[in-house]
Amino acid sequence: MNIIYGSYEDLIKRISIIRLRLESYKKEKDLLLKVINNKREGNLVFKDEKISCKSYLKDMRIIDSHILLHEEELTRLQKEKENIDTIMSQLQGNREKIFYHRVIQGMTQEQTAEEVYLSVRQVQRLEKTIHL
Repeated sequence: MNIIYGSYEDLIKRISIIRLRLESYKKEKDLLLKVINNKREGNLVFKDEKISCKSYLKDMRIIDSHILLHEEELTRLQKEKENIDTIMSQLQGNREKIFYHRVIQGMTQEQTAEEVYLSVRQVQRLEKTIHL
């Protein structure tokens, strides 16, 4: 597992932001397709004739690459979330508490030690057994 966010909540927020971006890119792509089709059919006339379908197609390629990157990132984050959920469901006792405070809440080892009434060294040792 490769946690790069401060907390589980941050991970959830990041997932929702990427979903919104994907939705926005897809709407933009649909709009560009409509503009291209209307221009090809002659239904649209622009004041500046330099605007061509090629420029719209270039924009479409850029949007497609953004969509691809965001879909890959979303898949990676969802797998990370599933891994966290799986680990959390298998833990019990102090290991569960440590995992919750460290990963879900995003606390430091010192803060976690205070919360679960253990020494920092004990938290470090237990954390190693969780395979973070």
